[in-house]
Amino acid sequence: MKSIIVISAFLLSFTASAQCNANGKLTGLISGGNHNFKMVGDESNVLIDSLFANLPKTKRKGYTWKFKNVQIPGVSEPVTFDVRQGVHGLSKSNSQSSCCGSTSYFHTYTSEKYRQERLKIRTESEKDAVIIYVKKGKRFGLEDKKEIELVKEYLLAFYN
Repeated sequence: MKSIIVISAFLLSFTASAQCNANGKLTGLISGGNHNFKMVGDESNVLIDSLFANLPKTKRKGYTWKFKNVQIPGVSEPVTFDVRQGVHGLSKSNSQSSCCGSTSYFHTYTSEKYRQERLKIRTESEKDAVIIYVKKGKRFGLEDKKEIELVKEYLLAFYN
């Protein structure tokens, strides 16, 4: 009985890790109850390059950028993309509140020096990542499912 529980826990943690580490996919990120986006893996750098190529009004300085007044067809008002580049990883959790046995974290690069320090101590579970907070009006995140899909398709159009 005990071995079945251990094997089940291992399989669940492996499945959760595989879902969290899905490279190259723009996934949803719930923040403050609303939807934002993240991409984990080397492809996140391609997404950032694509954003700067297609939305050139923002200067590429540091690792946090704002693309303001982005008009997306079908979205009721212009949005702002608050983009943060950093490292995403998984850490083992001993907490009973974690259903998967591991928790994820994201550290935004604050400077080139901090980025180099993070890269030196990078673990196997850490990957490049980007988080895109969407601000519509004065509120961060999207609530309308149709608008969530429209913004996701808009971002993926740059990536592809």
